[in-house]
Amino acid sequence: MLAIGGAVMSREDIGRDRYVSLYPIHPFGAAQGDLPKARPEDLAETAHLRFDPISACNARCVFCHSDFSHAVKHLTLDDLGAVAAVPMPKLHTIAVGCAYEPLMGKFFETYPSVLQSFRGQAKARIITNGALLHRRDIGPWVEFGLEYLHVSLHSHIPEVYERTMANGMRFDRIVRNLAEIRARFPGVRVLFVNVICKLNDEDVGGYCRWAFEEIGADQIVLFRAVLADAIQSRAPAFAFARQYLAEQGRGGALTDEEWGAVVRDCAPFLQGAVASELPELGASISTLTMDRPTP
Repeated sequence: MLAIGGAVMSREDIGRDRYVSLYPIHPFGAAQGDLPKARPEDLAETAHLRFDPISACNARCVFCHSDFSHAVKHLTLDDLGAVAAVPMPKLHTIAVGCAYEPLMGKFFETYPSVLQSFRGQAKARIITNGALLHRRDIGPWVEFGLEYLHVSLHSHIPEVYERTMANGMRFDRIVRNLAEIRARFPGVRVLFVNVICKLNDEDVGGYCRWAFEEIGADQIVLFRAVLADAIQSRAPAFAFARQYLAEQGRGGALTDEEWGAVVRDCAPFLQGAVASELPELGASISTLTMDRPTP
């Protein structure tokens, strides 16, 4: 981790690409004052920039590994500006959000103006649960160049969605929000991500049909949830794993057989699908990516 202004950044080289992530606070609660300062050369080769506008989330997804007990802080315009001031000729992707909920950030609509030097060079992606889309305006990001809206939506069954997302999240609200976005920005691609555990593995084939046919999603990515032993003890995933084991006598993650059943349930949508294994959290995460069927 490196300090840049009042924020914290991480740098990772994967293959030939450099990934830089920017956080308002240290994601593990460590003191920022002891971190070495970021240098221009740490950023110059960046291909992918990801930043969290705020260290908070309005959901508590049961498989989430983030610790929400730390202070809530917004990423300032000056801190993002300190990154944007460095020439990054290889930059082609800007991801807004991931560990937290970007639509809660008070500068959400203003960030594109800070990043104007990269307009036409890089495309943006907004990674959100979508619950606040009726309160925030993605228009400035569409004008900047929005590649897609990435929505974490973990069931099409209202009660399953609400118990999986937790914290008072409402299914009817997200459905209305997506309909409004589709009407206002018909050219923006919408991707759904569904992280599947035992709490929300019901009728995943029906979820795909609903997402493609009723909502008009362009792509669905299914993740097989991993509830690792080493996750932070205050993360929602830890509490869920412990509670599910106590109540059900088994883990809350899917077995190989159960994940296979999910894949079979999605059979009508598997033409051209891409399956992969990703090293993460000391385990292997299975994913399945499906595009909307062509007529």
